[in-house]
Amino acid sequence: MKAETTKIGIDARFLLRPLRGMPLYVLRLCERLPDLMPDCRFYFFINRGFEHNEPEARYLPRLKSLGGKPNVEWINKNHPAEIYWEQVLLPRMASAHGIHLLHFPGNRIPFFPGRPVVATVHDMMEKLFLEELVPIPAHAGPKLRFYFHRQRAYLKGQYRFGLPRAQRIITVSNYSAQDIARYMPVPEKKIVVVYHGLDPDFYTFDLEASLPREARTFSLMLGGDGFQKNAEGALAAWARVPEELRRRFPLRVAGFSGVKESPLLEALRRHGLEDEVQVEKWVDRDTLVKWFRDAAVFLFLSHYEGFGFPMLQAMAAGTPVVHSTASSLGELAADAGMGCHPGDIATAAENIESLLTDNELWSRKRKLGWERAAGFSWDEAARKHAAIYREVLESSR
Repeated sequence: MKAETTKIGIDARFLLRPLRGMPLYVLRLCERLPDLMPDCRFYFFINRGFEHNEPEARYLPRLKSLGGKPNVEWINKNHPAEIYWEQVLLPRMASAHGIHLLHFPGNRIPFFPGRPVVATVHDMMEKLFLEELVPIPAHAGPKLRFYFHRQRAYLKGQYRFGLPRAQRIITVSNYSAQDIARYMPVPEKKIVVVYHGLDPDFYTFDLEASLPREARTFSLMLGGDGFQKNAEGALAAWARVPEELRRRFPLRVAGFSGVKESPLLEALRRHGLEDEVQVEKWVDRDTLVKWFRDAAVFLFLSHYEGFGFPMLQAMAAGTPVVHSTASSLGELAADAGMGCHPGDIATAAENIESLLTDNELWSRKRKLGWERAAGFSWDEAARKHAAIYREVLESSR
């Protein structure tokens, strides 16, 4: 009698969204796992009806590429409400297709999945900073206030009752693993740390051929209005850098997506930097890679990061980093960057100035960062995920 094919389902709706952070992680897994587990059949569940997806022209090539694998099948169910899709529709689809194992890669899980589950919890920001991440507008009416209170209640339920039901919780740094064990009712033996990888286009493979410091003409920071990104702290530090250096290596902020009242723009006004800092919206990937490679220094002073893709991307590109030592960033950078507490504005400014004036220090930190970034591999991350899947499948038989 022929053995039944093992069926693995992945919540792949993130593949329809801009390829940053979590969507990039899901894409890299979906590219590799079917090849690593050819004896299994993969079902990628998506929601093409969600309003915040990218335009179809951007995400359809990803779906077509992955759908060309012989052991992959796409399952779509349109619905505008994410909570209903993940709590009701996805479990129904999993049951209809006889899924043996479900992987939820985005800090969510159905409260009643009906089968073994692996969940990825990237960080505990939603648990620790719920009111900041889901603020209730001061002048919101009753209907809107109810919406935000419902959202907060749902997130509390995820971390208290939902995610702890997973057979394994994958996370992306030792710091996040410690937070999960501290703030969720989960035994440590359930938690597995698997670092993300880095894409090869960010790497400067010939470091010695890359631009020397004196040929670089700007400094770089990625925008972000979330409180955890600490735009205020980074710009306060930049304002303390000597004016001559700020003119020689002017700061460029990429990836700004806020509004006129944004904390980032307010910080620029407060520190008198409006006329000297270049603020750009999200740029295409090729431009971002070039900016990482050409910047004299990269600023990354977040209060909290589960992982910290931009910091490692800058290091891989051969650009020294001034970073926060908060959460996972000190762990990932090790001795490769110039670290300080995110609230230590004076030290952050000194670190920036040192890198922009001390060529020996700049060259040493560039090399250390480049070597450190080389250790983060998507192939290795996918192999560890496959091993976790097989372990959970074996224990559930």
